[in-house]
Amino acid sequence: MHGETRRETREFVGGRIRAIREARGLSVSDLQDLSDVPELTIVTIERGRMVMRFENLLCLARALGVPVTELFTDPDDREAEDVDE
Repeated sequence: MHGETRRETREFVGGRIRAIREARGLSVSDLQDLSDVPELTIVTIERGRMVMRFENLLCLARALGVPVTELFTDPDDREAEDVDE
């Protein structure tokens, strides 16, 4: 994520939230129930259209069962690191 614009960062993090949510078989409504973050906020974050509050990111990460740092981590980069070790 080095050198990216703020918009690109928002889109990346939103995409990570969506990917993790879908991998866990959760709907946006399910994630709302688990996180207490409004559904419209989740949808807007996932689309990269909202400046995210850290509090919302923490709530979403907890609801998804991942550390908040996972929302900023490219899984492809992590897999490449595992291969190098």
